[in-house]
Amino acid sequence: MSVLRLRKQKTEHALFFMRLDSMWPSPENDTLYRPVLQTDPAIIKLAEDIKKNGLLDPIVVSRDGFIVSGHRRYAAATLAGLVEVPVTRHPIAHDDPAFVPLLTSYNQQREKTFSEKLRETVVEASQSEAVAAMQSFRIEQSRNAVAQCPTIAMGQRRNRTKISKNKKPMLNAIIEILSNELKAFLPTTIRTIHYQLLNKRVLIMGSNPKSLYRNDKASYQALIDLVARARIEEHIPYDWITDPTRSTTNWSTCRECKEYLSKEIEGFLKNYWRDLLQSQPNHIEVIGEKNTIDSIIRPVCSQYTVPYTIGRGYCSLGPRAALYKRFKESGKERLVLVILSDFDPDGDMIAQSFARSLRDDFGVPEDRMVPIRAALTPRQVKVLRLPRSLLAAKKTSQHYKRFVAANGSDAVYELEAVPPVQLQTLLESTLKQVIDIDRFNEEVEAEGKDQCEIENTRRRVIGSMGMM
Repeated sequence: MSVLRLRKQKTEHALFFMRLDSMWPSPENDTLYRPVLQTDPAIIKLAEDIKKNGLLDPIVVSRDGFIVSGHRRYAAATLAGLVEVPVTRHPIAHDDPAFVPLLTSYNQQREKTFSEKLRETVVEASQSEAVAAMQSFRIEQSRNAVAQCPTIAMGQRRNRTKISKNKKPMLNAIIEILSNELKAFLPTTIRTIHYQLLNKRVLIMGSNPKSLYRNDKASYQALIDLVARARIEEHIPYDWITDPTRSTTNWSTCRECKEYLSKEIEGFLKNYWRDLLQSQPNHIEVIGEKNTIDSIIRPVCSQYTVPYTIGRGYCSLGPRAALYKRFKESGKERLVLVILSDFDPDGDMIAQSFARSLRDDFGVPEDRMVPIRAALTPRQVKVLRLPRSLLAAKKTSQHYKRFVAANGSDAVYELEAVPPVQLQTLLESTLKQVIDIDRFNEEVEAEGKDQCEIENTRRRVIGSMGMM
């Protein structure tokens, strides 16, 4: 990176006297260096010396009257009561791009802080040359990378068929479900829509009365295909549907620093969460078997500030270790595990497996753990009249025989079959059973007072920033 080097220039005129009210401090000086204040002890001392000996070192001004060198002398002379001071004039104008580098050049010998030196270094770098070099490097790197990449043959073009009138009744039913029953839980999954459709009398083909949407693979595949075409044709927004098994990573970037600063100031001191469970006698954690219920249980857990873990089946050792660490750091006597899992051979054993791991791998005594199953239980399946899963219990599961013997059937039921609002109710009612409500309400009241104090502080800080 090249550095802009300024050659010394002769001043336009010799020494002359100029009125203090005819010159102006350069705004850039306060940006680069500490603001010059007349209350600064060093300025007061300099003013006393000027009263005694006069201003010995002339101030340098631009041709349009802006101070290039001598901001501290200007402040001290003003404080000393001088009307005019000795000055030399530099031929540069304040709006000249070279003005700021010249300002730093005149200040090379004064004592500066690390921050001032850093800002000077930034100014000394030629911005145009630096940007050009950076862009050139990026373009060259991009060309080289693309040139070395093997291309992929895309094959023949295949256009999806348009949604026909026969499909419109089913499409309307899907949109109605997304706009009403599932509106508060968007984005949602295809599987959740599937179970909602089972509660309605929907025809897959409007002209065929025998094409009733059923709890079978053919209907489910028809749903997948229709939703895909509906998103492409913009009947359903893309962000209304999610696939939790296929994540996307996007970086939070800004086009410029002004955009970044605006976002940071807007969110400044707005992310305060009081630990509403800090005064509870027990440490409480929620365990969800599958990530399809994340958007459903998150609002309930956040309301009570209960940590929750999505295990995706039998949870791996890492999340278990993190949960144990939270319990240990809480200092509470007992650990309450609230479990939500499918009603199937493996889901039935998840709570037991989790508790057993905490006991055997992390040394938590049995009498200090209370595993509770919030969903799904045999009673809930019966009371809610849930539709069974498309798949029967896996015979390969080591718990298959025990499950069938206990329930008299290999029928399994998924968490997605429970209407989202009902699943939230099941979770919340379980949490209320294990939480000391009076203590919880006291924490909620304290959080309200905290928020008022934080907001007042936020306004004062942002107000002071606006005045700088």
